[in-house]
Amino acid sequence: MRLGDTPERVRARWGTDYRACAQCAQRTWYFTYERATGEPFGVGVSFRRGSVSAVFTLGSPRGWRTREGLRLGDGVDRAHRLYGDFSWRACIGYVALTMRRAGAVTSIYSTGESVYGFALTRPGVSVCQ
Repeated sequence: MRLGDTPERVRARWGTDYRACAQCAQRTWYFTYERATGEPFGVGVSFRRGSVSAVFTLGSPRGWRTREGLRLGDGVDRAHRLYGDFSWRACIGYVALTMRRAGAVTSIYSTGESVYGFALTRPGVSVCQ
């Protein structure tokens, strides 16, 4: 999924098996699956002005990784080795380590010293998803 994609493009790629967030300020869909533990994992997509403004992990799905090989569960020190320095933002229950490039903000979510999740947002959209 890409920032700027339409809801129709999201449905064409990921289908219609999503749950709409009733409490979210922006239109947001959750594409989830449950593990044996019953905890939901997956991805969220938020829209602003009719296009994707944020894509983010839900939970910490095992095996998910970045193109460069940073995996959920890796140490934050590995993220620094792969990507260099980050700006950071305190969110409720986690920290977002952020990098801004070419009209997008890439975030690596951390709890303690471990990578917990990932997000891609438009500039001006909260990195705390």
